[in-house]
Amino acid sequence: WQAIRRNAQGNAVAAQLPDGLLVCRVTDHTSAIQKTLEEAKPDMMRDILYARMMDMLREQRGVEIYENKLPDPSMYESGQSIIQQQRPSVVGG
Repeated sequence: WQAIRRNAQGNAVAAQLPDGLLVCRVTDHTSAIQKTLEEAKPDMMRDILYARMMDMLREQRGVEIYENKLPDPSMYESGQSIIQQQRPSVVGG
């Protein structure tokens, strides 16, 4: 682990943190319950408003989404960035 801190000159420097171990004890437990619609509304509103805002902005700005041009989601499972996957490898440095 590393922490980024500012030194006396204001420059960001990485400081190595020691390995650690955290021991916890569970002192209480609340069973999962099914929320009612009224209880779930505040949680759902953020996602609904976000989707509506995105639709409105797409319409206002003339954005079109070409489904056939979207990347295959499985490419994100390789651990490489999209740039690394699209760039041919250079052999011999």
